[in-house]
Amino acid sequence: YRTNNLLNGFLQRMEEFRKYSFGYLGIYGAEPELDIAGCFMWRGKDVAEEMKEHPQIEGFTVTKVDTSTEEGRQLVNDYWGKTEENDIVEGKPVLDGKYW
Repeated sequence: YRTNNLLNGFLQRMEEFRKYSFGYLGIYGAEPELDIAGCFMWRGKDVAEEMKEHPQIEGFTVTKVDTSTEEGRQLVNDYWGKTEENDIVEGKPVLDGKYW
């Protein structure tokens, strides 16, 4: 429940950014090794100011995905398409998640 609270709190603090972004943020792994990870798309080519100023962003690694490569497209497809419990994304099972 604590990890789920972190995920929900992160998304609540992004509310003003909703009209400029889309993504999926999920909980991956198995107890006690849980991770929050996701894939977002937003307007522009760089990390958006709203994301840089997010109070919890320092706990995340932000990486630009090159969608011109097969690996990049597959990563986005995995995060956005494999959202059912026990689907595998980057070697970890999906436990829960939310579309943004």
